[in-house]
Amino acid sequence: MTDLQQVSHDLYLDIHKGIRRDLFALTERAGSVDPSFRSGRVDLAEHLDRTVDVLVQHAHHEDTYAQPSIEKFLPDLAAEIETDHERIEAR
Repeated sequence: MTDLQQVSHDLYLDIHKGIRRDLFALTERAGSVDPSFRSGRVDLAEHLDRTVDVLVQHAHHEDTYAQPSIEKFLPDLAAEIETDHERIEAR
């Protein structure tokens, strides 16, 4: 039997940090766009569409590749993640 060692690596840190950065940038852009400036509104809408696409793809990736292992080893966390993703998707 092989001895297993715990590896300390946060798979969620960088991607979630990047997502939060983009959400803050989107919020800042929305707060600063001049509503009378059509190209600014279009740019904002495009940024929003890209952000939604990233969020949907990210949740799908987590559900497909990470969730099965989380369910096996950390079932309480898995339930929390599943609830979070369902809540986000409903929005």
